Amino acid sequence: MTAPSQEAALQALLQRAAGQVRLLGGRTQGIEEAVGAAVSEGFDAGPLRERLQALDGLVQALTGMADYLDGLAEAVEPALRIDPAAALGRVRQRDLARGLAGEGGGEGSDPGSADFF
Repeated sequence: MTAPSQEAALQALLQRAAGQVRLLGGRTQGIEEAVGAAVSEGFDAGPLRERLQALDGLVQALTGMADYLDGLAEAVEPALRIDPAAALGRVRQRDLARGLAGEGGGEGSDPGSADFF
C-alpha cells in the first residue's frame, strides 16, 4: 500500500492507532474465549495451559496500550500535524495499514484477512 504523503493531525493518528489496538484486543479476546470453550468441552490443554492463559494477559496489555494511546491523543496539541507516510510504509499487513490510514480496516474488515504486500 502506498501511504499518502500528506500531513494529518497527530491527535487523529493516535486515536486511529488506539482503535486498531482495541480491534486487535477484541480479536485476541475472541481467540481466548474460543479456547476456553474448547477446554470446557474436554480439550486437554495440558502443557499448553500456561501459554493459553497468557492470552488473558495479552488482551489486558492491548487494552492498556489502547488506553495509553487515547491518553496521548487527549494530551497532544490538536493543531500538531505530521506526515504519517514513512510510518505507514513500515506496516506490512494490509488491513492494519488501511485502518491506520483511516481507510477502513475497522470493525467491518475481515478478521481472517492476512493480506501482506
